[in-house]
Amino acid sequence: MSNIPILSVRSVKKSFGEVNALKNINFTLHAGEVHALCGGNGAGKSTFLSIVMGFLQPDEGRICVNGEEKTFANAKEALDAGITIVQQELSMIPNLTVAENIYLGQEPRKKFGFVDFAKLNQRAQELMDELEFDIPVDAIVNHLSVAEQQLVEIAKALSHSNANIVFLDEPTSAIGEEDSKKLFKVIKSLSNKGKGIVYVSHRLSEIFEIASNYTVFRDGTYIGEGLIRDINREQLIEQIIGGQIDQEFAKFNQPTESVSLEVKGLTSKKFNNISFNVHRGEILGIYGLVGSGRSEVLNAIFGIDSFDCGSIVLNGSELKNHKPRDSIKSGIAYVTEDRKSSGLVLTSSVGANISISSLNKFSNSFFINKQMEGENIEAMIDVFKVKTPNKEQIVQNLSGGNQQKVVLGRWSLTCPELLMLDEPTRGIDVGAKKEIYKYMSEQALEGKSIIMVSSELPEIIGMSDRIIIFKNGELVKEVLQSDATQQLLLSLAS
Repeated sequence: MSNIPILSVRSVKKSFGEVNALKNINFTLHAGEVHALCGGNGAGKSTFLSIVMGFLQPDEGRICVNGEEKTFANAKEALDAGITIVQQELSMIPNLTVAENIYLGQEPRKKFGFVDFAKLNQRAQELMDELEFDIPVDAIVNHLSVAEQQLVEIAKALSHSNANIVFLDEPTSAIGEEDSKKLFKVIKSLSNKGKGIVYVSHRLSEIFEIASNYTVFRDGTYIGEGLIRDINREQLIEQIIGGQIDQEFAKFNQPTESVSLEVKGLTSKKFNNISFNVHRGEILGIYGLVGSGRSEVLNAIFGIDSFDCGSIVLNGSELKNHKPRDSIKSGIAYVTEDRKSSGLVLTSSVGANISISSLNKFSNSFFINKQMEGENIEAMIDVFKVKTPNKEQIVQNLSGGNQQKVVLGRWSLTCPELLMLDEPTRGIDVGAKKEIYKYMSEQALEGKSIIMVSSELPEIIGMSDRIIIFKNGELVKEVLQSDATQQLLLSLAS
């Protein structure tokens, strides 16, 4: 590797009003490195990536690419300099095909400037074959699952042949184990070709598997850097959170024999004959690969999707032809896997997002008690330690982890009896994860029932009392936590 870094960032600062997002950031990337950028929510990682990509302009500092100082006014200039990114939040155009999304802005042309769709689809298919992503290139993106859209996002970033610097921001947050393995294979191939990879993930196991180097940010400040082989998991956590963490999983609930939810023979086009129950005080884990029917079953329970036959009984009362509003009234809360499209109103304030499902608590037929609403909003911000200047902050300006906390605050305010959590810690740092685990255990200890879907094997084992495994739309096995191993769950789900 050359001694000249392909990317060098020195003394970069960025403020938003009175908030210092980046205080004095340094970062160095060499060709062939897989460099993990580590830090908790609000550490400044996304702001840093946005500045290097030209989405934002720094207040101070220097950016050099291959030893040459650069100033990027927009993302196109960064891309022309060989920098591309897979962002944490999906940015697909829903009504276009996979191929059209991948090559948007770089479509092959015929005479008179018309798009050569045959060549476009051919190139897209060749790229998907190379990446081993099994997604039809002529499929409309809006018809794909969140996980499939994430793979398309990755393919889009890697479609730029001149890209020598690739930012991957939480690239596995929406995909399962098998697709993650395919991605790691692609990353190793790119690094072997001399490309520099900046890998951002809160999944520390991935960092130690794929990365060669690391840099840590905390509260907008550069903390340190080094080789992965010279640091262990506990030492890295200490740098990320600024201290030690007692234990990773805060689990202290006590399941009872009392059943709160009974699902019997639930069947639709997406799943078949699903039967299980959940006890009060229990955390029931659901594990399965992408497309196994996990989220689809939760959608049916909450009333988002219909089902052909079967029954759902909550606290002795059957839910028939119910809609989400009926589920909320019955005491069900549902944190969906995609906070951007179905969990939040991104252009509204933090406060409005938290109170939106509980307005009936603060209002009569004509007026909302603003004081009571504000007090409850502030309580949720405090409980979930949401990092926000105030409740009026627009929620899309928060980090991904803090957005997730807002979603949890919203549903917590409804005081649910059954809380369904689909990938609740996606994109959240180790410190914030423990806060959510603690909240789950506290709710279960109060007699609430929890259903948690997670693609993270350590999490599903660490927090569940029982685990049910889905495969190809069917429930194939129930496993007690005491019997669960990562190898067993993965083999049952594969």
